Parts: sequence; C-alpha cells; structure tokens
Amino acid sequence: MKEKRILELLKKRGRPLSFREIGKELGTSGEGKEDIRKTLGELERKGILFRTENQKYFVASWIGFVTGKFILHPDGYGFVEPDVKEWGEKDIFIPRPYISDALPGDRVIVAVTTIRKDRAEGKIFRILERGLKKIVGLLVLERRLYWVIPQDRRLPFQVLIRSRKREKMPVDHMVVCEIARYPEGGLPPEGIIVRDLGSPDDPAVHPLIIEEKYELSPSFPPEVIEEAENVREKIPYYQKKKRVDLRKKWFITIDGESAKDFDDAVYLEELGDGNYRLFVAIADVSYYVKEGSLLDKEAFNRATSVYFPDRVYPMFPLRLSTGICSLNPDEDRPVMVVEMILDPRGVVKNYKIYEGIIRSHLRMTYEKLAMILVDEDKNLMEEYRDFLPLFYRMKEIAEVLRQRRMVLGSLDFDLPEPEFIFDREGRIEKIQKMDRNIAHSIIEEFMLLANKSVARFVADSNYPMLYRCHAPPDPQKLETLREFLRIWGLTIPDRVKPKHLQKILFRVEGTPQENLINTVILRSMMHAEYSPENYGHFALAFKFYTHFTSPIRRYPDLVVHRILKDIISGKSGAVRIKKWKKRLPEIAKHSTEREKIAEKAEREIIDYKKVEFMMNKVGDEYEGIVSGVSGVGFWVELKDYFVEGFVPLYSLTDDFYRFSPKTYSVVGVRHGRIFQIGDNVKVKVVNVDLFTRQIELNVVDIKPPSKRKKKKKKRKNKTNTKNRDKNSRNEKHKGNSGRNRG
Repeated sequence: MKEKRILELLKKRGRPLSFREIGKELGTSGEGKEDIRKTLGELERKGILFRTENQKYFVASWIGFVTGKFILHPDGYGFVEPDVKEWGEKDIFIPRPYISDALPGDRVIVAVTTIRKDRAEGKIFRILERGLKKIVGLLVLERRLYWVIPQDRRLPFQVLIRSRKREKMPVDHMVVCEIARYPEGGLPPEGIIVRDLGSPDDPAVHPLIIEEKYELSPSFPPEVIEEAENVREKIPYYQKKKRVDLRKKWFITIDGESAKDFDDAVYLEELGDGNYRLFVAIADVSYYVKEGSLLDKEAFNRATSVYFPDRVYPMFPLRLSTGICSLNPDEDRPVMVVEMILDPRGVVKNYKIYEGIIRSHLRMTYEKLAMILVDEDKNLMEEYRDFLPLFYRMKEIAEVLRQRRMVLGSLDFDLPEPEFIFDREGRIEKIQKMDRNIAHSIIEEFMLLANKSVARFVADSNYPMLYRCHAPPDPQKLETLREFLRIWGLTIPDRVKPKHLQKILFRVEGTPQENLINTVILRSMMHAEYSPENYGHFALAFKFYTHFTSPIRRYPDLVVHRILKDIISGKSGAVRIKKWKKRLPEIAKHSTEREKIAEKAEREIIDYKKVEFMMNKVGDEYEGIVSGVSGVGFWVELKDYFVEGFVPLYSLTDDFYRFSPKTYSVVGVRHGRIFQIGDNVKVKVVNVDLFTRQIELNVVDIKPPSKRKKKKKKRKNKTNTKNRDKNSRNEKHKGNSGRNRG
C-alpha cells in the first residue's frame, strides 16, 4: 500500500522528491518514516525508482528506464519483456552489443534509446535480479581446469568449476552446476557441481537433463502426497442431492489408447423438434482440491501437466489425476456440465451450466471409434451396437460444427505430429505419423463449443474471468510471411483476418508444400495466452474463449471452474470479486509462462528422441524436402521419418553458394544450382550428435571440386617443336610417377 502511495505522490508532483519531502507529504513520523525509508529502498532495488546524486527520488520511466525480464535469442541479440508496457505492447529489442552481462531470465533495467513505429530499442542498464540459478552442461577438463559447456547454446560462455577433489570430478558427463559467481567484466562465471546426470551418450540421461533444465518433477512433496491420500473418494449423500443427477444418461469418454486421466465425457440426444441436446461433462476437480490447500498450491506452481513420449509429469498426484478425479467407467463422479441446445445448423439456441453427477458408461478410444465410423469394422460394430446411434449422431453434429467454424474463419493447422513406437526394452522402434481421425474431430468440436459457451456466460455475468486469448500476427512477422508466400504465388492483404489465412491453407491442401506453408503460417502467429482482459482469439475467430475442459492437467481450467461456481451458487459478492481481480493477473502470467516452458520441454525431448533414433543410421541415404534456409546452410526434413537434419554450405563442394533471403534459397555462383524451401533432395546422414541434438547431412549428388589444369605458356620461338613436346611429355611423366610413389 505504501508503494502505491509513494508512486502516486511522485507522479502527482511530477518532479524528484527527497526522503524528507515524501515523509512530510504523506504525513508520517517515527516508525512511519522508517517504513517509508524501507519502501523507498525496495522500490529502488526493483528498479521502479531512481535516486539522484542529491538524494532525491524519481520514477525510472520518466527518463526512459524500464524494468522487465530479459529473453536471449539464439542469434545473440535479445528482448526485454517489460513489467509495465509503457512503450507499446511489444518487447524492447536489445542489440547484441548492449546486452552487457545479462543472462536469460534476469530481471533488468533497460535504458530505452530509440522508439520506432514497430518497436522500442534499448540497452541493459542494470541487472536487478538473476533468473538463471543453475546450468546443465558437459563437464570437460582443459589445461588442468574444469569447465562446464552449457547445453543451452544461447549461453555465450563456459562455467569454471573450482575444486580440489579432482579425482572425483565426473569428466565428460552431463552435470548440473549452481552458479556461484556470475560473468562480469569479461571474467567467466564460476559454479559448483550439484548433480552428476551421466554420460551424454546414454539415452536415459536426456529426460533428466530436461527435468533439471525446466524444473520438472515426476514426484510430489511428501506433505502433498499425504493430503492427496486423505481426500475422500466417496461422494456424500448431500452432494449427490444438490447436483443434477445425469447417471442414467449414456455418457462416454473418448481418448487415446494410452490415456489414463479422463477429464471429459460427452452425451448427445436428439430432440423431437429436430434440435439436439449436447452435454459436455468435465471432471469437477475443484470439489476435491480446495483453494489454498497444499494440493492447490502445488498445482499452481506446476500450472500444467507435461507429456513426454514415454512419461508424464502430472499436475496432481496419481491418486487424483488417474483415480478419483478421472471420469473412469462405471464410477459415480461429480462434474461441471455445459448443456447446450443446438439446431441442425449447429447454432447454440440455449445453454446452461451447472454442477452434476454422472457415471461414464463407456471408455472409447479414438482408434476404435474411427474404425467404426470410417472403416465400418464389423466386429467392433457388433461389440458396440448399443452405442452406434450415439456415435453416428456425434459424427453428424461434429461435422456441422466444424463447417460452421470454418465459415467464421477458424484456422486448422493440419500438421503431422510424430508418434514414437517403443520396443520392450524402451528403445525407439520407429517414428510414424500420429493419426488424426474423425474421433479426434468430434471431441475437439464439442470441447471448443463448451469453452466458448463458458466464456460467453461469464462475460455476460460481468464477473472477473480468465480468458484464453490470441492476438493478431505481429506486423513484422506478417511482412516476412507475405514475402515467403509470394514465392508460391500466394498473397494476403495488409489487414489480415483469419479468413485470409484460412483461404491460403485451403489452397495448398494436398500439395507438396502443404506442411511447409502450414508451418510457416503457424510460426508467424502470436503465442496464445491467458488474460483477465478479453481481446478475442484470432486463430479460432472467436470473440470469447477460455479453457474449461481440462482441469486435471491445466490450472487455468480449475480456476474457471471456481469462478463458475461463484456465479451459479450466488456467492459472487464484493469480497470474491475483489479477490479474483487481484489474483487473476498473477495466475494468467504464471500459467502462460509455465505453458511455454512445458512446450519447450516437450519439443526438446522430441528432438532428443529423433536424434537418438538416428544414432545408428550414419551413412544411410534418404529422400527429403528442404524445410528451411539460412546463411550457413539449409535444413532437410526426411520423408516418412519426421526427422530434420542440417546441410552446411561448406559441404556443397561443387560450387560457391550464397544465401538469398528474398527467395529463401541458396544459389550456386558459377553454375546457378538452387536449393530452395520445398525442393526435393536426396541426402546422406554423415554425423549425429546427441549433446547438440544435431543431425548433419550431405547432399548425395554433389561432386567433389575438380582440379584445374594449368595452362601452358606459349613460347615465341617455335623451332624444334617436336623435341620440346617430347621433352615436355617426359617431364610430365616423371612428375606423375613421383607423386604416385609419394
């Protein structure tokens, strides 16, 4: 509260004030003055206030100083994400020379030097708080000194390890080291090894590397486990009485073959007037997990479950996530229900949200349902004959809902995702395309509709809410996308709407460039985020959207459930409204950050698994497609493997190649051969490195450089030509013989 009063006073006066002036203005004395002194010191440490040489305080932003989080780009430059967006909505660009000693995640003060139309630029003025506490890397011994080479290639240094116990140092192992001294004045950072992870050649080590790097934990603190064990599984009679009893409705769950936590169950019935009633029932985790409990705090910290190909880092202990919260078959479960009346065109005519109780009648899988609805598998149709009318109704309505969404301009990025098949020993047997079928589409459409209805319901109630928002593309990224699309004869207008991009996706559907263009458009998109302020969802073309359907694995969904209960129970008083207004910004920011971390971790482990899969394939040749180009080489995605490798320009020995940014290609200077995004190319695997996660490829039909023949000098005197030619041939023969012997 004192911080707010001091800042309001300084902004009101509009000039620097001394400690005495501030104390006098606020009318404090004695202990009150000491509190002000401490508050001023705290504001100064945070970088919000600055102190002049004559001991007067002023707001840092008055002279272009901004505090925020530093983000380092792999190419050496960086950005600062401001705590308060005073210079527009974008991050502040930091050129390479002005990064100083800042590291990823540091809270810094930036001196804004330039304000351009599209972005502000600045330089790091001061580091307020270090964000990087530990580093994962390879321990090496060089010139009798131990160094850790960071696994994160963005970090432009090695960490010096000082230790007298040389015989115990795990050289050539992946280790975790805590930073004891940060880089400063050109001196390297120093660290202390706290954990030996093992050899980088051991595939079992790499999940541990990612666990440490992104602070993922497969286990829970003992006190959290104890609280989970004490949660009552049986639903009391009074709870059943207060809820809408839907146990006679034929609710079913539809998930993947290996799924163990079931958040959602659905049921669809046809009404006599031609309309349909759709029920989307979501596990009522908020019934079991109380606000402020140890389980709740742990779930907030994790914010999301993280999924690796061979393991899961759940948001809740297994007793909850796969047990009493999960909508397992033939078990009574409390749920939050969105009940919607749909007309034959997929328009929601009416809806209501309430607490219910259901009993799942069937655990169905995507694979089996697709075999029934598409392949018409007779054995499965006989096994599930009682559910066939429900399956066909769901398919019909889901197709209508998808068509309606397409009319609005929703974007569907149909990108192939890898699926890893493991043998009994846990080794990767093959990588195949993850199959997306009509069953996935059914659940997707039903969940989108439920999320949309919940967001609209809370917005209409004028109650604080946690929305799922997606901003339009950044103008700079949009211009880059526009230039890329021109290569393929495709155009988009200056003011891009979802429909314009959707039109592009439809045009390239089924073409060799489909995956590539889908990927490039997706990369031009902003990252979706959680926000207490609604500004719509660009990619879905929805004005209102939230996350409500996965409270077992996403903390924001649990928060939305609690907000809904406030409204439908009539407890939405001034105290609760004030509480949500205070907490939602923090929840939104933290959940978005943890979601990004989860995505990075999942992407990194997939890269590891792909490299691991290619370890024994050095020397093999594959057909591929050029998927990216840079000034030092180009990337090739191997067909049918979902694996990407890099072809360095120095390996193209038939010519000297230059990068052409306008055409996203590299071009041979002498012979004019072109390697362009989308080109088919045959490559050979020449090197696989697990530590750097790099797969090096060579183009198969590149010829070695030809040796130039030296031109003979013509002699003016042409006498005795035959003798000279004879002597010349003899000398040449002798020279060749000498080289052959050597």
